[in-house]
Amino acid sequence: MRLSAYFALLILFTISMATIAMADSKTITAGPYNISFNPNTSENYIIDIMPPLVESNVTTYTTLAHFPDGTISNIIIFDSKVPVDATMETLKQITYWKELYMVSIREFLTAYVELGTIDGKEAMIAYGELNNSRKRLLCRYFLVSKKFENSSVAAGYVEVQVVNMVPSNSTEGMDIAKSLINTIHIEKAPNSLPGA
Repeated sequence: MRLSAYFALLILFTISMATIAMADSKTITAGPYNISFNPNTSENYIIDIMPPLVESNVTTYTTLAHFPDGTISNIIIFDSKVPVDATMETLKQITYWKELYMVSIREFLTAYVELGTIDGKEAMIAYGELNNSRKRLLCRYFLVSKKFENSSVAAGYVEVQVVNMVPSNSTEGMDIAKSLINTIHIEKAPNSLPGA
């Protein structure tokens, strides 16, 4: 009986750490979320689905895409049990000042932050180029959020962050990152259990 349980756990762990080679648009599952995107590359790339990180008020689901040119895209879903500030203008300002602070620490050559739309949702998009030959494209948006009546303030429960690190010598890395962001779609599986 113990041997069967061991093999069942081993199989579940292997599935949760699944590494999948892809060359086109696919849908993957991280916890209760279905994630689809198309990085628009003919090269095979690898997806790592990390086990969920469960904390008292939030469960984090992380998916990493590794591309042959060295580009790495992290898709992180923060599923919170309590509302958090989802006001995009606030997130833009916080990120802007954080990026300015990071200039002195990580030596950004350039950095900017703007508002846009990702997956049909209002989003914050930040770009930075570092001295260490890497570019970063960071996006944040909420799958589930609600604005307060007669206010620009919003609260949300499910935040998505997409963090792309691109080697500066890559000829296609930023195109891959932009295509991923432009095509990403995330939704909770309709049959997922509460708190899953």
